[in-house]
Amino acid sequence: MTIWSRIQEGSVIPAAPAITVPFRIEENPDGSPVRNIAPGFGLRPCGVYPSQKSGRRIAWESQLELHSAWWAEVQAHVIASWSQPCRIWLYGDGRPVSYVPDRKDLLADGSIEYVEVKDRFDPNRDPKYTAKLEMAKQALNSLGHSFRIVERCEIEAQPGFAAVKTVQAYRRTRITAVDVSAARSAFRGHHQVSRKDILDAVGGVLEGLPAICAMIVQRHLAFDPQIGFGPDAPLTLVKR
Repeated sequence: MTIWSRIQEGSVIPAAPAITVPFRIEENPDGSPVRNIAPGFGLRPCGVYPSQKSGRRIAWESQLELHSAWWAEVQAHVIASWSQPCRIWLYGDGRPVSYVPDRKDLLADGSIEYVEVKDRFDPNRDPKYTAKLEMAKQALNSLGHSFRIVERCEIEAQPGFAAVKTVQAYRRTRITAVDVSAARSAFRGHHQVSRKDILDAVGGVLEGLPAICAMIVQRHLAFDPQIGFGPDAPLTLVKR
């Protein structure tokens, strides 16, 4: 009896060479990682990130994967995340090759995006690995899912990274219906207001800032990290 809750099968046709590559996708029944995290003989940090948004621990095998998870935690278009979510078996030339994405994100429009985190991706450095990623991408695309590679230069670009780091740090702050109502009242029919406006409504910097951050993580409020998270940073209400 298989330990996997779902096995998806199909085939993809890579751009080059133009051959049909059968594939199979395996996932754990409880959504847990399909691969145990390993410290790399003590040379590479690893751990788990308690995601308030997803209600689960997100495993990471590098600081960069952790930082990428922070982005998913605070972005309003991401509903939930899973780490090492599946194993994709690709059967090119009759030899099975497996690939495990770093993360899966459920997006607000109902779609699913798989993410691979890289310090820097050079497609010419390892042509065989690049071909495997391309086949995995096409396999996921054939099922209606998207796939992207995110690099350090994007993850740690400022001022976005500083904003994301601040917001996620307060993700576990307790908020009440009164806090949410006060934040909503700050809009007064406007599409967006500044962080300062909401702080004044919620209770000032000492209590209001952590509450605003928690409301961003819980998708009551949304902001654009690329603009930063200063007093004049614009925030909007998330449409449920």
